[in-house]
Amino acid sequence: MAYIFCVFRSLICRGFTVCFSFVFPSMILFCPFTCLEGATLQAKTAKAFDEYIEKVEEELIARRNDNLPYLMVSESPGNMISLSQNLVVIRNLKENDQTPKGIIHDWLGAVFLEGISLDETIELLLDYDLHPEIFEEILQARLISQTGNQLKSQIRFKKEGLLTVVTDSVNEAQVFRISKNKAQVFCRSVRINEIENPGTEREKVLPAGNDRGLLWRLNSYMTLEESENGVTMECRSVNLTRDLPFGIGIVIGPFIRKLPPESIESMLTSLQSYVSGEKSPDSR
Repeated sequence: MAYIFCVFRSLICRGFTVCFSFVFPSMILFCPFTCLEGATLQAKTAKAFDEYIEKVEEELIARRNDNLPYLMVSESPGNMISLSQNLVVIRNLKENDQTPKGIIHDWLGAVFLEGISLDETIELLLDYDLHPEIFEEILQARLISQTGNQLKSQIRFKKEGLLTVVTDSVNEAQVFRISKNKAQVFCRSVRINEIENPGTEREKVLPAGNDRGLLWRLNSYMTLEESENGVTMECRSVNLTRDLPFGIGIVIGPFIRKLPPESIESMLTSLQSYVSGEKSPDSR
């Protein structure tokens, strides 16, 4: 009898082992595709992002006015060495998980663009018709309007990974010419709509702030400085996503947290490659 009880207990334990090693992970794996539906951007979440952005822009203005070092990467000699070797520098400035019903992601990327002037760099950044050719994550882009140094654009963006995210956004850009060799470009999202079933007959533009919550806000700040051999470019990207309940966060969390640095690196690397290609003898 004792032997039978031991065998029975062993079978039960094996059953639980199989359940937790296969069934439970499988449930988590497929859960995001259903559980991420219906996230809503709340007013307190948007307010927290706006307050954070206000502090970010105050800091950038302080750098513009020489109250802080103009380039953030210049505060680290190691960063400058990396840039001199044509490497892309990526830094996580802050990830605010305390944001009510959301997460604020704040990342900095920097690159040196060799053989290009400040004016040429600004022209590339604002030539939206050219962006799908330069940046692999941009599907479509167009200029809506321009008044002086203020521009409005529409951009369709695609990010692939565990989940494929396609968004359609309207953005406002403002150029600040600080001196002959320095400038800043502020790009702020006006609206971001996630696209459901993109590229199919069932394609649907979801209401802004009422989607899976993978990208609710995105502001990018470019700081540019021309030197003898080219332009150093910093891109500070601040974005807002939904918060992550425990079960979903196990799988989706790493994907959401990787999205900003991967996108910055892709953007800077693509721009660097395009500039070097444009300046090479074979491309002329």
